[in-house]
Amino acid sequence: MAPYLGRMQDAGRDGTGAVVAMQRALSDIGSTTRVLVARIRDVDTALALAQQGVSCFALAPHVARGLFEEPLTDQAVEVFEAAARQPRRVTLEKAHSCCPPAPAIVSNGPRWSTTGPRALAYRSM
Repeated sequence: MAPYLGRMQDAGRDGTGAVVAMQRALSDIGSTTRVLVARIRDVDTALALAQQGVSCFALAPHVARGLFEEPLTDQAVEVFEAAARQPRRVTLEKAHSCCPPAPAIVSNGPRWSTTGPRALAYRSM
């Protein structure tokens, strides 16, 4: 099922309400049929439909990009990348100040028997 949301809205219909009604009707009868909504013109409409259980969309590239744009995230990425480009000199003491070194693991070797039926298997490892 693939309703053209933009065309429904252009015709003066409540396209969003109709798509949600289609989704609910299919869900109520346990159908595996999915609603593929086409002609979504903005991110807010796509998000509103997703909140109502619609999970398949045909999106224009500008709408798809809008789903991944977040000014605060973009600013954080810029700050992180600028910091990563700065040369840094880290001493061992500085590195250990935030994360102490792991304790050394001391081993005296395996404690296997050198006699008996399993000895041959242990020696061949």
